[in-house]
Amino acid sequence: MAELVDAPDSKSGEIYLLRVRVSPSAPNLEFMIFLAADHQGRAILEDVASFLSSEKLEFEETGKEFYSLEDDYPDFAMSAVARLLEAWQSGDTQAKAILLCGSGQGMAIAANRFRGIRAGLCWDISETELSRSDDDINVLCLPVRLFKEDGNNMDSWKDIIKAFLETEFKKVPRYSRRIEKLDLLP
Repeated sequence: MAELVDAPDSKSGEIYLLRVRVSPSAPNLEFMIFLAADHQGRAILEDVASFLSSEKLEFEETGKEFYSLEDDYPDFAMSAVARLLEAWQSGDTQAKAILLCGSGQGMAIAANRFRGIRAGLCWDISETELSRSDDDINVLCLPVRLFKEDGNNMDSWKDIIKAFLETEFKKVPRYSRRIEKLDLLP
């Protein structure tokens, strides 16, 4: 199912259309995943969307429908994070986001500007599992260039996404305390 939604362009204040694609019914998870990609992230965007659908995971793809030279990663991070924050306010406190860009850094920097967001740049399963279990990241940022340049890593993003979605936060007091301190930052 696809629908078009109006959203403000952060540069000009003009309205542009976001493409929102919602996957089929997803019995495997009880939360929504918000997916966004900048121009470099588009290299695997359709593959990631297909993977999420094949896993019967519910997701929304946010961002401009067509690539433009004017595209900037903060706009895409903002579109997914805004939807994530809305989901939390509506009661879906387990909702998460996956952001795709060349290095992953830009999306992580942009997403982490929002209170309550803990975006992590993850490039392998071990890093992802630690980021979820110890730091309770709620936004996964994938470095698409890594997966494009090394033929051996072409599909490793699938295992990283699985680790992100399936690894539970340990809820160890020191980890919870650290997250509470992050949430107090201005």
